[in-house]
Amino acid sequence: MMKWKTIGSFLFFLIFLLAGCGGVNPNSTTKIEPSAKSASKNTSAPPVGMVNPALKYCTDHGHQLVPVKDGSIVRYYLCINDSAHKKCSANAYYRGDCFL
Repeated sequence: MMKWKTIGSFLFFLIFLLAGCGGVNPNSTTKIEPSAKSASKNTSAPPVGMVNPALKYCTDHGHQLVPVKDGSIVRYYLCINDSAHKKCSANAYYRGDCFL
């Protein structure tokens, strides 16, 4: 009798374990799209045809934009006020965290 309980427990555990390992159905037509929150984390460049508001804000106020690159990739832009000899990132200037 004890042997059958052990075998039954083992089978129950095995079925339970295998049920959790269902995986992804390769025939599924459900398309997974990135959420708006994860898409907004991409700060390298806006989509083609869209203007980055931080860059526009900097140039609209008469300041110079200088890209800061890592190799050939632009990491961020500096907004520079030559007359006041001040500079900060374009995004910080746009948010109001830096004053030129």
